[in-house]
Amino acid sequence: MLSEAEALKQEGNALLAAGDLALCKIKYEKTFHNLEGLRGLGDEDFARVMALKTTVALNLAAALQRGGEHAAAQARLRKVLDDDPDNVKALWRRSVSALATHEYAAAREDLACVAELDPTLGGEVDAQLRRVRAAEEENLGKEKRRLGGIL
Repeated sequence: MLSEAEALKQEGNALLAAGDLALCKIKYEKTFHNLEGLRGLGDEDFARVMALKTTVALNLAAALQRGGEHAAAQARLRKVLDDDPDNVKALWRRSVSALATHEYAAAREDLACVAELDPTLGGEVDAQLRRVRAAEEENLGKEKRRLGGIL
């Protein structure tokens, strides 16, 4: 069953790379569902299943993000972070979705965690923080223009 799940994940990866988001999401969902159903595993197999579940959840979140489904991506990432609060990739991806959904403080918080957990990503974190600030300022400007006549 584990090798079957790995094959499904690889199919999902190929579909994601090809841009077939609908089908890749189906493959990832099926893979995740199959892994959830495994019982009676030894320690080594359990660790492999957990690692594969994390990878599949992260890939599914990426597919959801590419399709603009940021709330669904955040839900998947929340599950990954429940099991592994220091998962840098999950934190990064959650910050991307937080930015897309105008949750600027949450995006900054996740990016701060990323910077603390992996200092080698400092440049990428700084660039993403600049994007967060720019989006926040743009959104604030729109709100001021929209409310300008009211106040």
